[in-house]
Amino acid sequence: MRGQLYIFNNGGWQDAYNTYGLSLTGGAFAVLMTPAPLKTVITNDSRLEHGKRYVTNTPRLDERPLTLPCHIIATGYADLMAKLDRLTAILAKGEVKMRVTFDTGVTIQYRFIYQGFSSLSQAAGRLALIALKFIEPNPTDRS
Repeated sequence: MRGQLYIFNNGGWQDAYNTYGLSLTGGAFAVLMTPAPLKTVITNDSRLEHGKRYVTNTPRLDERPLTLPCHIIATGYADLMAKLDRLTAILAKGEVKMRVTFDTGVTIQYRFIYQGFSSLSQAAGRLALIALKFIEPNPTDRS
């Protein structure tokens, strides 16, 4: 869908649908809105005290691994392969900035570290269903 997902490349934002035929599929918005977990609490298991001491006064968010379900729409097999190659080249740079507009009109910018594809399937050379694996290293940095 046009205007839903933008990827930052070469100093500017590109509409992922216009450039790569890429759209988010069902469940992608739930994945993006899932809160990040907290880091493991600091503990002290001293033999000088009963039990264990927990330091909970400064909770911090941990990195967030996510798998983003998407699809690529193309006019044929050659177009599908070209779009997939262009998308892979952008993702392989490592850090990926994405701007997502939700159905409510709210737009959030994410910074991800690309990990790879967890699945790729195609239907008649015109549609590829993909699952992109990312890590959001700092869930509080969405600027």
